Amino acid sequence: MGAPDTREITSSERIRRIIGILRLDGRDLELHFPHYIEVGSITDTTAEIFKVKLSSPLLHLSDEEWGSVHVTFVFSGVELFGHCRIVNHDPSSITLDY
Repeated sequence: MGAPDTREITSSERIRRIIGILRLDGRDLELHFPHYIEVGSITDTTAEIFKVKLSSPLLHLSDEEWGSVHVTFVFSGVELFGHCRIVNHDPSSITLDY
């Protein structure tokens, strides 16, 4: 795998394209919060946001003040990551922007 600095994606357009491909393939993402990691699958995408169905409900997410979340995914055999802003959430899913 590449060095950590080469695996971070900062271009929202590139994240948008990769998320679209991962959704079609039905692959999961990892959402890295400060104290735990959640796994989820992409259920919806638009030009501005994408929604991730979580494998289990997040506990006390509404009590926290997170502006963004670290997103890790595998694309073309390489583990990549980026940061996406939290737009909305409920117990079973989270909506992020690119």
